[in-house]
Amino acid sequence: MIKKARMTKLIQLLAILVVTGLYSVAEAQIVVKLEVSSNEDRLVITTLGACARSPVNPGCVRASGRVQINFNLVGRARCSEASGAKWELDYVQLGGKDSPAKPAVWGGNDADVENDFDAAGGTWIVNPVNNSARHILIRDNNATKYDIWYKVVANCVGGNSSIETDPRVENDGTGY
Repeated sequence: MIKKARMTKLIQLLAILVVTGLYSVAEAQIVVKLEVSSNEDRLVITTLGACARSPVNPGCVRASGRVQINFNLVGRARCSEASGAKWELDYVQLGGKDSPAKPAVWGGNDADVENDFDAAGGTWIVNPVNNSARHILIRDNNATKYDIWYKVVANCVGGNSSIETDPRVENDGTGY
């Protein structure tokens, strides 16, 4: 009787691990590394671009299937604006769906973008899966084919400055 109960618990645990493992395999993770520029006026993307139409643009993300995009602030964190101040990632915002140029005003998206990225309509700021001072993890369900510009913003905590970068995501529509 005790052996049967232990075996049942073991089978339940293995089932949970298999389901979790399958979910992890089904959702690839794309890493975008960011650094503060030497004169602290922008975020610099050090990850090579992977877009079909513009592969040389750093940080351009090509999504195939459902993906997670992990923005990582690497390198120095110190902000020279004030003593003890440091740079921290703040948010990711979307805009300019299918626009060939970076948007002058961020937003103007639709339900496809809102659903794919869990972005708040109006501000189009993405609700992260996980975030900290040096990481923002977002999900792209990639259910519809389109290109979207993303803006990553970092703030000087202990100071007043903010900096950003704004490449694109190419969704191929193969997610769910």
